[in-house]
Amino acid sequence: MQAALILAMFSLFIGVMGSFVVGAGSSAPQLKKALTQETETYFRNIERVVNTELTPNQLQVAAPTTTAAQILQLPAIAQLAPGKWGNPLLDAWGNPLRVNIVRVPIALTAAAIAPVTGFVLVSAGPDRTFQTPNTPPSTLAALQGIIAPAGSDDIVATFTDEPAQRMTFGLLNARLERVANAMLREYQGRLADYRVAIENAYRAALQTNPTTPPPNWVSLLGADPSAPSFADIGNIGTRQSLGVTEEFAMLERQLPNGTGLVVSISSTNLRLGGTLQLQNQSAAPSPWSVLNLSIPLTGGF
Repeated sequence: MQAALILAMFSLFIGVMGSFVVGAGSSAPQLKKALTQETETYFRNIERVVNTELTPNQLQVAAPTTTAAQILQLPAIAQLAPGKWGNPLLDAWGNPLRVNIVRVPIALTAAAIAPVTGFVLVSAGPDRTFQTPNTPPSTLAALQGIIAPAGSDDIVATFTDEPAQRMTFGLLNARLERVANAMLREYQGRLADYRVAIENAYRAALQTNPTTPPPNWVSLLGADPSAPSFADIGNIGTRQSLGVTEEFAMLERQLPNGTGLVVSISSTNLRLGGTLQLQNQSAAPSPWSVLNLSIPLTGGF
């Protein structure tokens, strides 16, 4: 009886251990898939943060001297690191990532040169051995051509922040246009009132002197102190009355290097018009080289 009990318990033990072995074996592919997905998701999240947070807020992903490893350690990206390790320089298996960047100046306009950053992120994958050649790209085209070799389990992601830079540039330009349009509408409204007043005065003068010459509008706009001029946008109250406070808040912002973008209007005579400008006030123009968006404002009837 005792022997039978021992045999039964031994059989139960073997069965339980066998189930553990089978369970471990069946979960291995699932674990591999889960860690692969975690690393792929991490790469996608890096791209998302670079293009929706870092680049729009700084006009570029990071200062030109920042290395690829340093970019991954920026707080906005470091918090995305695979959970088990919490290290932005490791993949989901805990192995070091291979990260390369390439910076290429791209002309957004003739006056704005953007240092576009391209990324190559490579994980050695489940086998922990890199098969993807470690050749840092020198051009954006070369970056796009980097893929994992056939049969490799490397995980490779490439992307650039060029689309984000172009979108940011377009938004800045659109907001500057809103300011220009608000200034132009306000100016034209006062100009219309001014013209009516001058014409009424001219008609009254004709009643007493039929030979009174007609108004010389060009001369009046250039010399008459009472002629309307474009608004002084350096005044906060004027910005509020024009309804463009939000536009200025977005345009005139501090950059990470302590400098900022400044909106101004240059003119020899604001009664005749001027040029609305968005300028980078950095002593050593960076980022975006010399950013100088400009919109002409033409006065007159």
